[in-house]
Amino acid sequence: VGSVVLLPIGFMCIGAPFGEAIETAFNLSFIASMLNLEKLVLIYQPLDSVTKLSDLVCLRELNVSGCRMEDLKGISGFPALEILNIEHTQISDLTPLKSLPKLKTVTVSTVMLPLQLDSEAEYEVILVN
Repeated sequence: VGSVVLLPIGFMCIGAPFGEAIETAFNLSFIASMLNLEKLVLIYQPLDSVTKLSDLVCLRELNVSGCRMEDLKGISGFPALEILNIEHTQISDLTPLKSLPKLKTVTVSTVMLPLQLDSEAEYEVILVN
């Protein structure tokens, strides 16, 4: 069974005073070492890319809503990905998702419109405010 790592707004690392910024490089190294991870939620974190997490080949669900991401560079490192939430990011090109054969659902927000979609995509796009 895969683990679940939740890093919501206000998450603190051990030894970090409340309200200080998360040490992203440390957390990414720690998370990237969890090779059997199946679900990862990184909401409103200072994350601009998922490339450092590409060893998580068992990842089935990824939520990076509100992160600083502008593109999907490194997304092909998640061949088992089924659910992706990229709400409130700066991502507008969804064509890299064609490299994910198991992808079923992508959640995006209206602030991301217009989106560049793959015309042959077999996943569902859920649009939220």
